[in-house]
Amino acid sequence: GWTGAATLGALFLMTLIGMSGAVTALGDTLLHLDVIHTNPVVGETLLALRIYHPTLAVGIAFYMLVVLTRLMLDRPSPTAYRLGIGFNLLYVAQLGLGLLNVWLKAPVWMQLVHLLITDILWIMLVVFSATILATRPQEKPAPVRV
Repeated sequence: GWTGAATLGALFLMTLIGMSGAVTALGDTLLHLDVIHTNPVVGETLLALRIYHPTLAVGIAFYMLVVLTRLMLDRPSPTAYRLGIGFNLLYVAQLGLGLLNVWLKAPVWMQLVHLLITDILWIMLVVFSATILATRPQEKPAPVRV
């Protein structure tokens, strides 16, 4: 149903953002190593792809905030609530770290911090998904007929 599709969508989007982040990090790392100048076609392609990661991150943030909140309300449990709120807050903080990463011109140490937070977000999302799928939907009262 809706819950399974929404959960699968969240997991897919996190995978997509991770893949785009890997390409962006590769481009940033090669730029620092001056490897891009030895193969300009590859370098220009990697640099051109760097815009997709932050754009996807902002768009996916909207999906995560709306969908995870809806899932928490549809299938309430203390664990799902804590993980959902924690995930959303950490995701917004991750957007800030991404901005800082760009502002600092992507030093390796900052890329590693950004990756660590991504790993934590992935683990939280997997546990959140398992919790949501294992929780029964909240019973809705039947409408009163007069």
